[in-house]
Amino acid sequence: MSEALWLLVLLLAGYAGWQFLAALRSRAPRAAGSVEPAPERAAGVGRAAAPASVATGQGPAIDPEQAQEDDVDYAPMLRRDLAPAEAPAAADAAGQSAAANFQLRLDNQRLQRELGSLQQVVDRQQEEIANLLADIDALRARLDRAAPEPGISPEYSEALVLARQGLTAEMIATRCGITQAEAELVLSIASAGGGQG
Repeated sequence: MSEALWLLVLLLAGYAGWQFLAALRSRAPRAAGSVEPAPERAAGVGRAAAPASVATGQGPAIDPEQAQEDDVDYAPMLRRDLAPAEAPAAADAAGQSAAANFQLRLDNQRLQRELGSLQQVVDRQQEEIANLLADIDALRARLDRAAPEPGISPEYSEALVLARQGLTAEMIATRCGITQAEAELVLSIASAGGGQG
C-alpha cells in the first residue's frame, strides 16, 4: 500500500515538473517576439502609459492596468495535447493494486478463522478417538477375564468368572447351581490360573 502511494507521489511530481517545463517553453517565444517595452518601463513611473495606437486613435482603447495584467502570465495554461495519458492509467493501476491487496488481506483473515475452527474440530476428534481406544482396551480386558479357560466345560465358565471376582465357594455354588465341591474345584482352578497369569 505504501509503495503504491510513493509511486503515485512520484508520478504527480513528474507531471508537475513536466507541466512547469511546458509552461516555460510556451512562454519563451512570446518574450523573445515582443519588441515593445512594458508600459511601466516606458513611462518611468508607477502608472502605465497607453499604447501608441490609443494615443493616435487608430485602435480600440485598452485599459493600461488590463494591458499590464495580460502581459504577466501567473499560471500556465494546460494544453490538452501536452496532458499525459499515462497518469490516469497509473492511478487506475494503483487503485486496482490497492483493492487487490485489501481483498487478499480479507481472504487471509477468513482462511485463518476457518483454519482455527477446523483445528478445534480436529482436537475434539483426537480426544474422542483416545476415549474410544481406552474403551476398546477395557472391553478386551473384560473379555479376556470372561473367556473360559481351555479344558473347562462351558457350564463352569460363569463360576470361574465369579471365582476370579473373589466370591467364596458357597456363594458360587448358590449362584451357579453347582455343588460345594464343584465350586471349590473352580476356585482352585481360578487361583492356579491367576498364579500362572
